Order: sequence, then C-alpha cells, then structure tokens
Amino acid sequence: MSKRSGLADSPFFTAPANRDMPEAPPTTPAADPVPGVPSVRGVLDVRDEPPGLPVPPVRPPKRIRRRHPFDIYEDQLERLKELKTRAMRRGEEASMSRMVREALDAYLDKNA
Repeated sequence: MSKRSGLADSPFFTAPANRDMPEAPPTTPAADPVPGVPSVRGVLDVRDEPPGLPVPPVRPPKRIRRRHPFDIYEDQLERLKELKTRAMRRGEEASMSRMVREALDAYLDKNA
C-alpha cells in the first residue's frame, strides 16, 4: 500500500502534457510581407566592418589612485578647504584630493 498526500490530486503538481516535445520553430512567409518594401536580407552583420575604416585610438591606461599619507601645513589645508567651499557655492563639484593631485602633477611636470 502506498501513501499519497492530500496534494497528489492537485492540478499544481501535475506534469504538463507534451513536455518532452520540442517547440516548432516559427515559420516565415515565402513572400515579403509588405509590397514595395525591400527585405533586410542584404544587411551586413554588425561585426562586419568595411575595409579601410580607421582604427579607433587606444585609450591611455587608467591611472590608479593610491592612498598615502603626507604632511601638509595647516594654512595649506585651510586654503584648500576655502577653495572647495567657494567652488561648491558656485555649484561646481569640488574635491580637495583632486586639487592636490593636479598640483602634484603640475609640480612634477615643471621639475621633470
């Protein structure tokens, strides 16, 4: 004697009919569906590029930011904060870290 739960007769647990049968592929009409409109059969694949197009320029490698402690004078910090506050009042995005990086780049370019 086999035990059956009360849910065995539920339609939720019955297997769908013909689940092993593959679905038939959609059929395409033999003629163009709209008269006078050319078909799209002659379109090149997106990956196909016509010869002779210039190669897009290679982007320079991304600079990686690295956190490193440096000592600065209090008056330098206060001036940076003041520059940031002024920029934010004008509605500009301001970053003291960006300001220091740009100043360091300028210094290194000048003294290289």
